[in-house]
Amino acid sequence: LTIAIFEHHTLKECAQAMVALLEQVGIECEVNIYSFDDLVQKANTNTLVEDLILISLDLDDNLPTSVFHWMLSNSVLNQSLPVEAKHWLQTKLISIRQQQPLTNYLAALESISTAMITEHWMIPMLHHRQTLYFQGVLKGVSINVWGWPEIQDVWSEEYADI
Repeated sequence: LTIAIFEHHTLKECAQAMVALLEQVGIECEVNIYSFDDLVQKANTNTLVEDLILISLDLDDNLPTSVFHWMLSNSVLNQSLPVEAKHWLQTKLISIRQQQPLTNYLAALESISTAMITEHWMIPMLHHRQTLYFQGVLKGVSINVWGWPEIQDVWSEEYADI
């Protein structure tokens, strides 16, 4: 089994853990570590040929447009998808852009990401720890499907009357 990652401490640790577990059941693994630029270049030229690609997802913000843009233009994701899945994803995203107001993007993107996970086109494996220090201060903190706090639902008793 070949695994591709880019030069990132957490991805290296994850790949090493996978290799150790898979070797216990007799599966030989090779981890190919690329610079981030090289990984993206290989994806852009459709030459990323490993069986498994581990990447991280960083969004600059929690806006629906950021997730939309990632799904639409991430070269590693798009190169990894089967042709029919890539076409399906592009069609769904174009439909969202044409038919949905921005306020409905997250709900539409959630169903797309759920379908992609169900079809095993992408498999969320880990989420970098996010910490929100709110004990005794903030109320109503919940986490959305991507592991982000739903900030619009958060409130504080100190400022509740404002």
